[in-house]
Amino acid sequence: MYKDLMDRLDGYTIGTTIVDDGDAYLIKQDGSRFDLDTDCQIELLTNTVIGGEYVEITFEELRDVVASDGGIPLYAGFYARVKRS
Repeated sequence: MYKDLMDRLDGYTIGTTIVDDGDAYLIKQDGSRFDLDTDCQIELLTNTVIGGEYVEITFEELRDVVASDGGIPLYAGFYARVKRS
């Protein structure tokens, strides 16, 4: 994936967001875990059908925001790029 390569070259750690039991982290393509915290700049890829754009969210938003219909973590399962501050 082109975006994947460009994100890595720009110094980002990339992966899929996981939210589990009050914890939030990335699963990288090699299957390893990258723990997230408040020192991370987290950007989620959205609108992938039309090329995609990144939206920045906080660690707290990733960890705490849930869907109104059942409490499922709203930002789990997104492609994300992350840098530590």
